[in-house]
Amino acid sequence: MKTLREVTICVLVPLAILLAGCSSSSANPTAPSSTTSITPIIANGSWVVSSLMQRTEDKTSQFSGYTLRFVSTAGESGTVTATRNGSTTSGTWSHTPAVTYYGGTSQEAIVLNLGTSTPFDRLSHTWNVISSTSSNLTLASPEVVEDAHLVLAKQ
Repeated sequence: MKTLREVTICVLVPLAILLAGCSSSSANPTAPSSTTSITPIIANGSWVVSSLMQRTEDKTSQFSGYTLRFVSTAGESGTVTATRNGSTTSGTWSHTPAVTYYGGTSQEAIVLNLGTSTPFDRLSHTWNVISSTSSNLTLASPEVVEDAHLVLAKQ
């Protein structure tokens, strides 16, 4: 009987400690901290693709001469136009919570949709915001296998 008692104690004591430690924190989770919206930054002025890297391939030159203009039409979303030599491609953008995998730390994202034609299919994705200033936006694809990084610079 002594062995059964020792086994019971070895199982129940750690279980009781585990349950006691989890009781209050899991019942009242805290809301994620709010982030400052990048909408006022992105919707102010014209932007250019200063860098687009996919894995080890530099795709920046495909956007040479294009100017991107973001217009906020519904708070945290709107339209985006890419213009080069009088030719314009239109699409949409929206500001959303980040998509995170594997412990990513981004809290916000931009979803771009400029269609499926080349080269805009490379931009039509969800991009997590890595950093933002009034003159630079550094973005990364949340898809690890895609390994894509986009930097937009204020023109």
